[in-house]
Amino acid sequence: MSSRLYERTMEISAIDAALDNLDDGRGSCLALEGRAGRGKSTLVEYAVERARERGAKTWVVRARHLASAAPFEVLRRLLGPAVEEAGGVDALDGAARFAIPLFTPGAGDHLAHAGWGALTFGGLYAVAFYGSALVYGAGAFGFGDVKLAPVLGAALGWFGWGPTLVGLMGAFAIGAVVGLVLMVSRILPRMSKVPYGPFMLTGALAGLIFGAGLWKAYLTFYGLA
Repeated sequence: MSSRLYERTMEISAIDAALDNLDDGRGSCLALEGRAGRGKSTLVEYAVERARERGAKTWVVRARHLASAAPFEVLRRLLGPAVEEAGGVDALDGAARFAIPLFTPGAGDHLAHAGWGALTFGGLYAVAFYGSALVYGAGAFGFGDVKLAPVLGAALGWFGWGPTLVGLMGAFAIGAVVGLVLMVSRILPRMSKVPYGPFMLTGALAGLIFGAGLWKAYLTFYGLA
């Protein structure tokens, strides 16, 4: 054992136990804290060395003070090499696709994208609500849907125009199909009012899952990507 790790038996045992769990397919997390000069970096070096001896891949990143101003910057720098090694963001699948903006260089200001998404959703739903109320004397859907729209637009806009547009159109498409089936099957009489919020949420989920891929396919088809 290195002399630099003298009297660090408890910490070394915790590191070795975590690596044993890793060999058994169980993940774990260790946190080291203490004043400067107490040997935290040495313990990290020990953990990395022992992990590599066991054949584990390791990535190390040093958090600078400036990194605290950028959300998830340390996570991006830590996992970025693994994403590139796997083939880039196109290799991310399932729930991992939600992290694509984090590993996309030059993705732009996501807050601005979220703002435009909120304006797009909120504006369209507000126009549809007040327009239908003016023409037919009643809104096409409840005002609660109008208030929900910018929230969903901001969430989808954070991930880009693909999720935003697919989420918007998906809500209308899903609502139309379900409503038509209910009327054709006579489960609901014509002119019945159906809560639209669930369709908005379902469309938003579809946008998050399929939006980026469909948007990329659309741009590629028209030679814009």
